[in-house]
Amino acid sequence: METKKLLSYRNIWMTIAIIGAVTFHMNPIGNNAAVHLFQKIGYGGVDIFLFASGIGCYYSYGRDHDPISFVKRRMLKILPMYFLALGIYFFRHESVTAVEKIANVLSYSFFGGFGHCFNWYIAMMWLTYILVPYVFDFINSGKKRVSRYAILFIIALLMGISFIGNDNMLIAFSRMPIFIVGMCMGDYLSSHEKINGYAILGMTLVSMVMMVMLVKLLDMYPDTAWSYGIYWFPYIVITPGLCFAISVVCMGISKVAALAKVLAVIGKVIGENTLAIYLAENLGAYVSGLLGYEWDTIEHYNMSKIVIIPLAIIIAVFGHTFNYIYKKYTSSKVKENTNV
Repeated sequence: METKKLLSYRNIWMTIAIIGAVTFHMNPIGNNAAVHLFQKIGYGGVDIFLFASGIGCYYSYGRDHDPISFVKRRMLKILPMYFLALGIYFFRHESVTAVEKIANVLSYSFFGGFGHCFNWYIAMMWLTYILVPYVFDFINSGKKRVSRYAILFIIALLMGISFIGNDNMLIAFSRMPIFIVGMCMGDYLSSHEKINGYAILGMTLVSMVMMVMLVKLLDMYPDTAWSYGIYWFPYIVITPGLCFAISVVCMGISKVAALAKVLAVIGKVIGENTLAIYLAENLGAYVSGLLGYEWDTIEHYNMSKIVIIPLAIIIAVFGHTFNYIYKKYTSSKVKENTNV
């Protein structure tokens, strides 16, 4: 199977990931057992994000090997939407201190253990971006690539395991291995135009077996699954096979022209705006409170979910508009300088 084709459905990975992450935070939807199971393990959407991000970061950094340029591209994509979301969060929480505001703006409130922390995942994203140049250079510093993959993975895994017992840090650092797997996969795919179909089948089967084991473990150890990382570590094995299986299914669906267009629209509208949706989901409860709904009531809960879509649209439009204006401004400056 062509590598380029497999990766062309990354937006669909992201679409499924954000749906899983959002529905995980919802009360059980309907009475369908399959839907409830999807919600139960939907938090794994974060692992899909990080795996896809690892692949994307490898390719992105590999363009010019410039850490400043790499981080700048990420800042332009993330910060406008993040700062808008933070503004709403600060407006809702008048008790946030000046120090806590600075910590949230600089995205270290989670790691610093501050009382008012908007979101842990944003901090985790920046941490992974800081590591990208070092991981990239280490992977490319010698011929024995598989050995380098193994070294990076073991370090990341040990880092995650070291936080067992610390619930807050474990939720973040148990995800570091899957980001490293993503970067290593990015390196491997960049030098292979095709991937053996049997390899993908094998990864898919392993993914399915581990998924079944995960569900069983969550049922067997509901009280300790969180503290010991049972929630997250299995997704290191699940995620790669799951993502490639999604791509294979999409390849089959895309043979029908009309369905290919539907997938393209879904990937464009949802897959490319997952950060806006994620931020909106985190803000839902606060916006519901701003609209006058009393906290921890069913009305407040329902409204917190209803506002996700319009809020996501506002955040996404703001982010895209900011980037459009910035690109127009910088391009005009470049023209001015060339005409001097």
